[in-house]
Amino acid sequence: MRPRVIRAGDINAPYDVVLPAVKAAGLERAVDDMAAAVGPHSLVVPVLDGVRDVDVLAARVGDQDVLGGVSKVATTLDAQGDIVRLTPCRTCATKPAATPSRRGWTR
Repeated sequence: MRPRVIRAGDINAPYDVVLPAVKAAGLERAVDDMAAAVGPHSLVVPVLDGVRDVDVLAARVGDQDVLGGVSKVATTLDAQGDIVRLTPCRTCATKPAATPSRRGWTR
């Protein structure tokens, strides 16, 4: 399966899953940009640096519709200051960020 990647101006209906992947500093703008993509049955799975993203997203779309997760990535900086990934990225624990929703999730 290949995800459909689009720009904010191309959103014309809600999606099943929305994956915001921006730097923490761009989160507020991303939340505004993705608003039309989030409907009553959408799940939002943030792929961001930091932990504030879940609270920001939950305040906008509802905590039952935001999945929290942890990604572990080993990196270093090279001589030019660029980030070099040392191992494959692994997403480790994804679950509802808050209480189970109407989808019947259980903890």
